[in-house]
Amino acid sequence: SPVLPAILVLGIAAYRWTVAPPEYPSAAGLATAAVLIAVMIRGQGLRTTPRRVVGLATVCALGTVGSLAIATDQPVLDWRTWDVVARAPAQRQIVSLQQRYGQLRYPDRPIVMFRVQAARAVEIRGAVFPRFDGAAFNDDSPPPEVVASANGTAILTPGASTPNLTQRITQVSAQTNLLFASGRPQEIEGLPSDRSLSRIGESLQVAPDLSRGASYTVRTSVPDPGVAALVAAPAPAVGEVAIGLPDGSAVRVPNWGTGRTPPSPEVFGVYAPVSEIARELAKGRATQYEVVVATENYLRQSYSYSETPPTPVGDTPPIVDFLTQSRTGFCQHFANSMALMLQMNGIPARVAVGFTRGSYDANRGDFVVVDRDAHSWVEVEFTGQGWLPFDPTPGRSAANSASVSSRNFSLAEIRLPNLSRRLPQIPVKPAPVVRHPPQQPGRGPTPSGSDRPGDPRWLLLVVPIVGALGVPIAKRVRRSRRRRSGSPRDRILSAGLELGGWMRDIGFTTPDGHSASKRAARLRDIRGVDAAEFVARVDAARFGRFSPTGPDAESAWRELDRVRTDLRHSVGRAGWLRALLRPGSLWA
Repeated sequence: SPVLPAILVLGIAAYRWTVAPPEYPSAAGLATAAVLIAVMIRGQGLRTTPRRVVGLATVCALGTVGSLAIATDQPVLDWRTWDVVARAPAQRQIVSLQQRYGQLRYPDRPIVMFRVQAARAVEIRGAVFPRFDGAAFNDDSPPPEVVASANGTAILTPGASTPNLTQRITQVSAQTNLLFASGRPQEIEGLPSDRSLSRIGESLQVAPDLSRGASYTVRTSVPDPGVAALVAAPAPAVGEVAIGLPDGSAVRVPNWGTGRTPPSPEVFGVYAPVSEIARELAKGRATQYEVVVATENYLRQSYSYSETPPTPVGDTPPIVDFLTQSRTGFCQHFANSMALMLQMNGIPARVAVGFTRGSYDANRGDFVVVDRDAHSWVEVEFTGQGWLPFDPTPGRSAANSASVSSRNFSLAEIRLPNLSRRLPQIPVKPAPVVRHPPQQPGRGPTPSGSDRPGDPRWLLLVVPIVGALGVPIAKRVRRSRRRRSGSPRDRILSAGLELGGWMRDIGFTTPDGHSASKRAARLRDIRGVDAAEFVARVDAARFGRFSPTGPDAESAWRELDRVRTDLRHSVGRAGWLRALLRPGSLWA
């Protein structure tokens, strides 16, 4: 019977696809069906009858439908939740870019959020947070401005700058109302006709949400004016920056270079230590740019990256604890700290949130952005140049050669007497090449503990099951070979060995020295199984009493089938199952 091999094929496919569904489900389902057909044909020995044809077609049809159901986004059985149908939250990743401190927790296996086709890799931004509210940076919630579109193309800032990068962004597992893009988006194509696009401050939002599979093209401008242009940038216009405090009040700081005296650190209350560090970093600096890169470099050099920083003690705000106590944190600690210190010096700064550039997939020629690529960085406004990215997080880099984080950063041609010409850098770690996507669409955070798909303790369950199924499969393969291999005499003798193996597996023993006929008589007396005719055929072939032909061999094997059926009935289902799983006869 080919049932066990068919179950094994489907079982392996089902387990593999719930860990990482195939990229092309239909092709995977058809390929599995082809394997099942081969297994069934092999099991039937290429012999066909109307009954077998109908059975074969039914099994193959069910196998195709079942494998397709397992491979699609709504599996019939999701072993991670043990639900009959996978629940909706497991089918998508809701993108949340709120600035939270604490510790990061990612699934063991990365989840692909986006794929980006572009000529070069640049971080993709989802939102900007310009206002410090006493704990973290958030948006200032301006009224939404509907973006007009013409012929399916949304024009964002006509004539503002010339696009120098085209990105094709596909949401793989992400579901969000934010539209992600790099730099300063100019035009957007490909949004569904039933979606409206709005600008809220510097963030772009789509209603209703874009879900998995949504794809759009962005033509954007990624400016890189260089160090000299930023050094020469005029001071900000006369104005001030409002910084919120935990009690709901706000401290107003005059813009850098206006000549007005900034507030003393004591005015910032619990954030006074942050103001002191910010003033020390700005001391003696002649330009806004010098303050920005000095602050960026200070954080990259003096603090350590960790996704599990210690929890602040008491009521100490997370940023204060990060800068003065733990000196350990992740991107949100670094970005919020830098933006806050710049604002305390009167420099317009904000926190940008989105994802880093991801990793290049050489097989498909695009960049794979996974959940743990989520990132926060800083954007600073320079007069005449607009908002430009800087990244204070060690090991990360910004698409701005004037940032200390950039691989192209250099002060070789610039004279900055108030800034060291030798700013040591934390090396930027290149992103690893992804030759195979870590995980395919629609797999949300996995459970903790031993039932995580990436947890090796799954082997404690999988290996015994595969091993148990392997024993009856090995017996079936050996029996098939014995039945079809060798001369007619060898095939009949192999049938006798097969019966002896099954008798051992069901636990039936006979005293040493008993002839085959005595063993057959004992089998009849104890188990009620008549094997006399079969044993006589085997004895006749063994002792050369006649020259067997092919039909004689087939007749002996059919007789063996009858004896095996009687044996199965004599020991019952439980006894026969034990006999199937016992491996002793394989090496007897």
